[in-house]
Amino acid sequence: MARVKGKRVKALRRCLSEHAKTDMADAQILAAIPSFGGPRLDPVHIPDPRSHALQRLTKQRSRFQNEIADARRRLLDLISWASPRLEAVLPALRTRLSLALLQK
Repeated sequence: MARVKGKRVKALRRCLSEHAKTDMADAQILAAIPSFGGPRLDPVHIPDPRSHALQRLTKQRSRFQNEIADARRRLLDLISWASPRLEAVLPALRTRLSLALLQK
């Protein structure tokens, strides 16, 4: 399996036609690219399903970690705004003590 770089398609489309971009024009251009010389096609790496699943899970975990960090920052900002004295004595937000203090 291979793919053609978008820049090459755009340049070839510009050379061959001044018309609006359409799927039919793109299909004809993609089919014609190998006959125009230069570097042929770029190989495409398709990961195996387990590897792909791991990549997706890693991205999802990173996204969740960022969301948790954002929520903690918002909570700390709210605490510093609402009760600056509490901010100085409040332990880390992960502890049961801090959660109990915030509930009160």
